[in-house]
Amino acid sequence: MRRLLIPALLSLLTIATGVSAQVPLPGDAPALYEMVVTAPGSRSQGVRGQLFDDKGQPQPDRSALQPFQTPIGAFERVGCTHLWSVCGDLRQTDGFAPGGPANDPTIAGPTLFRVSRIETAQGPTYRGELFAGTRPVPLADRVETPMGPFVRLEGKFAGQVWTGWIPQYWLPPQPERLTYQVVIHGLGSKSESRHGAFYDEQGYVVHPRGSDPIDTPIGRFQPVECGMPWEDCGLFNVTETFFVPAPDGAGPVVTVTAFRVLQTGSGQDARYRGELRDGDKVVDPAGDRVMTNLGPMVRIEGSHLGHGWTGWIPHAWLGAPDR
Repeated sequence: MRRLLIPALLSLLTIATGVSAQVPLPGDAPALYEMVVTAPGSRSQGVRGQLFDDKGQPQPDRSALQPFQTPIGAFERVGCTHLWSVCGDLRQTDGFAPGGPANDPTIAGPTLFRVSRIETAQGPTYRGELFAGTRPVPLADRVETPMGPFVRLEGKFAGQVWTGWIPQYWLPPQPERLTYQVVIHGLGSKSESRHGAFYDEQGYVVHPRGSDPIDTPIGRFQPVECGMPWEDCGLFNVTETFFVPAPDGAGPVVTVTAFRVLQTGSGQDARYRGELRDGDKVVDPAGDRVMTNLGPMVRIEGSHLGHGWTGWIPHAWLGAPDR
């Protein structure tokens, strides 16, 4: 029995002390930093961070009160008190929320994040990689991991050139901007009408030229000329069907005055959030489907037309073919 217990205790001790050396993985540059999930999927799952020196050796122990400065920011040493602790070398996030990596045993995803420094003729480039076992995770816009969400970054981070994956919590929160909305004017009157409009980055209405449908990252939209005060006008998704549901229809009708699409990021990294409003108030009914005076709305957490989307979206939009 003692022969069985000793190897088991040594194994647990290795996990508790964090990452002691780089996991042998494919790559052409030594790691500057690694964050690894220990005992993934179990009750003892933990997350450990480890900084390495220029020779690829773990940075020596130091006081947890003294942040360690690196080219990609300051890291602090957090003690590993339990097998399930989030500990080791963790990057200070300057007050951004959340303040550290997650530790979610219910998510089956990549379990190792590595940052390497690559010397180029233009200067150093820092590369972030995710691994599932020893397999590199291909780049995408976003991926969920037991350590929290990771996003793709091609640009500057902490004043350095960065390429590849990066923990989302390392990045400052991106401000949302209004990119599209449908507003009901004259609600309940004989002149009730709906106006749809896109907005540029400065918040000005985008006026389309001509009458042909236009392609946008959130779908194909048809310009409709404004005629009489009670007629709908502006830009509307080509799948849009506005109607007033019958009182005895599927459940009560939620009254809203606007449906808004808010955007963070840009280009391929853009993400969208759909919001229902009644005047200045945000309306967020319970459930995943609701009938509104703008038609049926559904709640989604995923991808729409290749972009991340959260919140509400008109049910008709989901019938649009992927471009």
